[in-house]
Amino acid sequence: MRRFLVAFAALWLVPAPASAVRVLRPFPTPKLTALAPLLVHGEMAAIESDAEGRPRQLSLLAYSAAPPEVVHDVVAHPERYPSFVRNVSKSEVTRAGDGTLLHSWQIELPIGHFNGENRLTFQAPTAGGAPGAPGAPGAIDSQAVGQETVARWEFLPAAGGGTVVVEYLYYEVPRTNAVLDKMIRKNPANETGMGLAAGLVLIKSVAVEAARRAAAQGKTGTPPALAGPSPGFNFLLDRGAVAIVRSLPSGALLDVSVVERIPAPLDAVLAVVRAPDRWPQFIPSVTKCEVVERGAAGLTYEISVDGILLNIDTRYQMRFEKAGVDALGVGGDLKGSRFRWDLSSRPGYTTAIYRANYRLGDSSMILRALFKYEPFFEHGANVGVGIITVRAIARRATAPAAP
Repeated sequence: MRRFLVAFAALWLVPAPASAVRVLRPFPTPKLTALAPLLVHGEMAAIESDAEGRPRQLSLLAYSAAPPEVVHDVVAHPERYPSFVRNVSKSEVTRAGDGTLLHSWQIELPIGHFNGENRLTFQAPTAGGAPGAPGAPGAIDSQAVGQETVARWEFLPAAGGGTVVVEYLYYEVPRTNAVLDKMIRKNPANETGMGLAAGLVLIKSVAVEAARRAAAQGKTGTPPALAGPSPGFNFLLDRGAVAIVRSLPSGALLDVSVVERIPAPLDAVLAVVRAPDRWPQFIPSVTKCEVVERGAAGLTYEISVDGILLNIDTRYQMRFEKAGVDALGVGGDLKGSRFRWDLSSRPGYTTAIYRANYRLGDSSMILRALFKYEPFFEHGANVGVGIITVRAIARRATAPAAP
């Protein structure tokens, strides 16, 4: 697990090789703003990736109880980032004659420091959908200098005066870093997991800071409540998996969920989920998993996860549910961690919901220090581990049967 945290921190910060500019695909604005009542309770991310699990596009969504212009101002002034993104030690800007902004930054972590440059381009504000209706501040595009990394921020007005904050992101992990290269060669889905973790830390920091500034200005928005049936997010699932992050009132992690449509029968997915002793065959980071007790209602197993810098050994009790499992860490490095799978059958596919909180900070001193340094790292790391796990189970469940 420490390997994952070190790598995802480096992912956010280390330059990648230059390449062609990526074109990001937005979602329809009305559908995104309809999600505001759900986003009040946690951030969401739509994950588009290829067959091997490598990212094509990440779309992160958050709600901020601040007007769009306040959120826009937070993103538009990166020289202020050190005041609310805890690990930013340097953030300087230079305004160009064409109106763009060159942002030079450095980030300090317990594992080292990293630096880079991004060019920000400011788009014109958008008009309201009806005469006299409020529009939204223009999008902010960010292109890493000499790199393929590209992002777009959008600030969509939500009912009650708040904002749906959107960050579309593409990032290709730099292969010049030996740790990252080894992880991706071992499991390509690690690239998606690390990108999610890094993006989540940033969008959560922006949403929280904007809400703080709005409160100081007397502009706090009223969180929208559901006025009818849940809007749902099938339009996100149409393009890939969806991650949901829930926090306690204190800001600490409650749990993360990863939702994915798996093109396999429910029984096939369930069989893979309930056979942890087979996970080492297809989850590269799992080196050993032994069932020590088995019964009709569930089983107990011991699992070892191989990290470059740290190994994790945990004993889990897994209880079988009608269409899923519920597992609790009862011993070892991740004692107290919990995850569950809930499956439902649909025509042509199975909807899988994976929910977890691995309590990663309990596993080592360095992770506790890292989470204390930036608490949102724990949220991001759990999302990353979740998407890697779901993608591995999905690939196995859809693999052709051995002859």
